[in-house]
Amino acid sequence: GLREIFHAGEGNAVVSIDVNQHELRVWSQVCIDILGYSSMAEVLRDPERDPHVEMGAAIYRLSVPEAYALKKTDKNKFKELRQISKAVNFGAFGGLGAARFCEFARGTYGMDLSEERAKELLKLWRKTWREAGPYLEYISEMVGARGSKTSITQLRSSRIRGNVGYCDAANGYVQALAADGAKSAIVALMYEMYNTPTSPIYGCRMLAYVHDEALLAIPFDGLHEKAFHARDVFCAGLQPWTPDVPITAEPAASLRWSKKYGDPVYDANGRLIPGEWAE
Repeated sequence: GLREIFHAGEGNAVVSIDVNQHELRVWSQVCIDILGYSSMAEVLRDPERDPHVEMGAAIYRLSVPEAYALKKTDKNKFKELRQISKAVNFGAFGGLGAARFCEFARGTYGMDLSEERAKELLKLWRKTWREAGPYLEYISEMVGARGSKTSITQLRSSRIRGNVGYCDAANGYVQALAADGAKSAIVALMYEMYNTPTSPIYGCRMLAYVHDEALLAIPFDGLHEKAFHARDVFCAGLQPWTPDVPITAEPAASLRWSKKYGDPVYDANGRLIPGEWAE
C-alpha cells in the first residue's frame, strides 16, 4: 500500500508517534475554554478510562463496567463497540446532521447506517457528553441563521478564519488548535534533531507528519531510548495547547510505515523493536 512507500533507509527504523485520541483531547480543551467544563476531559485525564468504551456503553445499552469487561469476555464485541463509538466521537463534534454523518461513517469507518440510526447515535452522543449540546448551541448562536457565515478567532494562536459556516466553525476550532499544537511540536523535534548535538535524537530525521502522527527515521542503535525521548519532546510541544487535558502517546517502530505495526512491539527485555522483528 501507499504507507509502505515510506521507509527510513538502511540501519534505521520508522518510528511512529501517534497521539492517543488527539482530536478528542483537543475538543475537550476547546469545550473547557469556551464553556468552562468538559466531561470527556474527565475521562481523558484518567489513564484507566476510554471515551470510546464509555460512548459504546451508551450505544449498546450497557453499564460502563460491563462495557469495559467486554475487553476480556468478548473481544470481538469490544472491538465492534469501540469502532462505532469512534465514528460518533470523532464525527459528531463537527456538527454533522444525520445524512452527512452517514456519509462520514461510511467513508471513514466503512459503516452503512440508516439516517434513523444516525439520528439515534447523535442523540446518544449529546446525552453521554454533557458539553456536547451546549458546544454546538454556542456555535449555532455565534454563526447565526442557517446559511450564515462568520469569522472565528482560533484559540491560543489568535489566528482569524473568515467566511465559515456552522460545520466549519464547529470543526474549525478543534482542527486549528490541533494543527497549531502539531506545528509547535514538530519545531521542538526538529530543533533537537538538527540543532542540539547533546540530544539523544540529534541526527534523526522527520519523514512525514500525517494528521496527528509524526514519522521519524531513528537508528536501530539506541532505538528504544531515542524513540521515547522523541515521544517526550513531541508531547511536551503539544501540551501547552491543551493545558487542561493531558497529551499521551506511545512510539511504535517498523522497517516501513505500516498500519499492521501501528502498535508498539517489545522484546523479552521490554525494549522497543521494529514490529517485523517479532515475527
